[in-house]
Amino acid sequence: MATFAESYDEKAATAADARKALGANLALISALEQHDNRWRARLELREPARGRSLGTRVVDVPVTEPFAFADSLYHGALALLRLPAGAHTAESDLGVRGAGTLRFLMQGVGRRRAAPSADDRRRAIEDFDTACRTEPGAATPRMWLASAELGQYVATKDSSWLARAEASARAAVSLDGGRAGPHRTLASVLGYRKRHAEALAEYERACALDPTDDEAWHLWGRTWLRLGKPEEERKVYEAAIARRPHCYKPRWWLAAWYFYNRHFGEAKQAYREMIRCAPDLATGYASLGGLLVLDGEYDRALDTLRLAATLRPTAVSYVNLGTAYFNSGRLDQSVEAYNQAFQFGEANYHLWYDLGEAYFWLRGRPDQARDAYRQALRVGREEIAARAQRGISVDPMIPANLATLLPKLGEPDTARIMLADALAADSLNAMVQYCAALTCWQLGERDRALDWLRRAVAGGYPVVWLRDSPVHREWRGNPRFDSLLAGAPSKSGTAPSPGK
Repeated sequence: MATFAESYDEKAATAADARKALGANLALISALEQHDNRWRARLELREPARGRSLGTRVVDVPVTEPFAFADSLYHGALALLRLPAGAHTAESDLGVRGAGTLRFLMQGVGRRRAAPSADDRRRAIEDFDTACRTEPGAATPRMWLASAELGQYVATKDSSWLARAEASARAAVSLDGGRAGPHRTLASVLGYRKRHAEALAEYERACALDPTDDEAWHLWGRTWLRLGKPEEERKVYEAAIARRPHCYKPRWWLAAWYFYNRHFGEAKQAYREMIRCAPDLATGYASLGGLLVLDGEYDRALDTLRLAATLRPTAVSYVNLGTAYFNSGRLDQSVEAYNQAFQFGEANYHLWYDLGEAYFWLRGRPDQARDAYRQALRVGREEIAARAQRGISVDPMIPANLATLLPKLGEPDTARIMLADALAADSLNAMVQYCAALTCWQLGERDRALDWLRRAVAGGYPVVWLRDSPVHREWRGNPRFDSLLAGAPSKSGTAPSPGK
C-alpha cells in the first residue's frame, strides 16, 4: 500500500509509473473536473503489470456538497477494490464540518505540498490559520498548521517557528486526543526540540490509534535509536510486522536494522520477506543483491540485481552490479555497469572512484583510470568543502576513499593528509580502516597496512572481498594476509548462470 503523498513525491502520473516507483500491482487513478457548478470524478482501477482496466466508477455531485463528493469518492474506491464499506464519513475522517473550513484546509494542503518558495509556505500557513479561525473547535486544521510551522522552522532555522509549532500541535491534541495525526505531529515537533523521551509516548499513542500510520511507526523506532537503544528500535519494527504482517515497509525497516547492526544473515531473510510482500518493488531486490555481493555470492547477486534494474533502474543497482562483476573478474561487464550507474544517479565522487578502479585493475588502462580518479578527487573535494560551508560534519569515507587513489596519481603526501583527516574523523570505522590499509600498502608501509587490514576484518569488513577482489593480487602470498583469508568461506562458483 502506498499513500497519495508517496505517489505525489515520486511524480507517478500513470499506473506504469506507480509500478516502477512504488512496486504497485494495483493502481487507483482519479480524474477530477468542475463543470457547471458540479464536481465530476472518474475513478479507474488498473493492473499496471498487464496494463488493463479492472473497472471504473463515475461520481457527479453539486459543488455545494463537498462532503458528499468526498463520501462518494470513498465508497466508489471501496467498490472498485471490493472492500467492505465502514462507518466512516468524510466529515469524521477529515476532522472538519464546515465547507468553508474544508476549502481553506485543502487549499493549504495543496500549497504546502507544492511549497516551492517561502511565499508559498507563508500562504499555506495563512490558509491553515484561516481554517482554524472558521472552525476553532476542530483539531485537524491545528495539526496541519503545526506541521506547516515546523516546516517553516526547518526552512529558516528561526526557533520562534518551532515554538509556534509546539503550541499548535498541543492545541490539536487537546481538541481531539483520539486522532493519530495530532499525536504524530506533536511527536515530530518534540523530536526537533531534542525531547525524544516525550516524543516516544506521542508516537506510541499515534500508532495505537492508527496502526496503518507507517510514518509514525518508523519514526517511533528511529526515536529509540536517537536515545541509544537500538534493541528497542528493533522491537518497534517487529511489533509493526505482527500488527500488519502483509505490509512490506516494516520488514524493510527491520532488514535495514539488521544490516546496520551487522546481522547480515537475518538481513537477507528480512529482505526476502519484504520481496514476498512487495514482489514488484525494486528496492527489495537491490538491497538483497547488495548483501549477496557482501557474502561473495556473485551469481545469485547478479540475477537479483538484474531483476532490480529491470523493475527500476537505479544507480545503486548498477553500482552493486559493477562490484559483483569486479570481484568475479568480469572486466567488461564491470566497466559497463559502473558507467551505466551515471545514467541514473549524480556523478558523485564514488561513482568516478569505482569506474577508475575498474579501469585500473581489470583493463590495465592506467590512463583512463587516472582521468576517472581526477574526477573523483575534484568532486570529492567539492563535497568536503560544501559540507564544511553548511556546517555539516565530515563524512570520513570521502577523505578515506580519496586517500587510496592519490598514490596512483603521484601524490603520496596528499594521500597521507587525507588519510589522517579520515582517521581523525572515525578511526573505528571498518571501511575507513580498510582504506587506511590500501593507502599504506601503496605508500610502501606494508606492516602498517596489514595492521589496519586486520582491524578492518575484525570490525566486519568482508573477508570474501579480500579473497576475490583484484585489488589484492600482490598481497597474496604474504603470510599475514593469507592468515586473514583462512576465515573466508569456500568460494562459490563465479561462472555466469546458465542461459546468461
